[in-house]
Amino acid sequence: MAGDFTKPTLSTAYSQFLTELSDLIKDGAKMFDGTNTLNPPSGAIRWNSSTSLWEKYNGASWLGMATLYNIDVDKVDACDAGTAPNNVLKLDGSGKVPWNNLPANPSFHVHKNGTNQSISTGGSGTLLTWSTAEFDTHSGFSSTKYTPSIAGKYLFTATATILSPASTLISIALYKNGLLYKNARYDGAGTTNKSLTVTCVATANGTTDYFEIYFYQESGSAKNVSGAIAETYFSGCKIG
Repeated sequence: MAGDFTKPTLSTAYSQFLTELSDLIKDGAKMFDGTNTLNPPSGAIRWNSSTSLWEKYNGASWLGMATLYNIDVDKVDACDAGTAPNNVLKLDGSGKVPWNNLPANPSFHVHKNGTNQSISTGGSGTLLTWSTAEFDTHSGFSSTKYTPSIAGKYLFTATATILSPASTLISIALYKNGLLYKNARYDGAGTTNKSLTVTCVATANGTTDYFEIYFYQESGSAKNVSGAIAETYFSGCKIG
């Protein structure tokens, strides 16, 4: 039986008094969802599962609080509980958020797929090219540069292995928008293969900022950077 906020009264029989009070408690325990509770007080709040909205009673009718207070239980931080690709709120049959509903942060990993690249001597270094993307979640990579499509902080790391270098200075550098951003260098003896890695965090505006890798050596003649997948590669991901 539906509860009634005008009951019980002082004239209500004791047996009926308990029933009327119990009806109100039961309706309240359901947050008045699907009930026909009578005479609710102005300002009462209920959940309406048919519209997925919290509603507030204004003394005459129930009004959705999404309209009154901009509360939208189906959308949080632009993530939709419907079937859109950015759906993170829709639960599976066990009441859990499916892993594949979580939006992936941009990330990529590219390499040279076995093809060596000649590095000229001196100058400002040689721009490394990348023929193969092992993954590129947001399609931000071209043959030489990565352009993030979402603004934020990105962790980048790149490794390159130079083959049979002379005893000379070598360096690997991350460039941002065509300018040196961070580099790592080695200046020492020996002609065995040498690997250099540069790792850093950089901010990106999500539109025009782009990142490239340059390699420099000053042996006096061209040298090759290894194209082996495990020896020369470039990767990055959004971290904030």
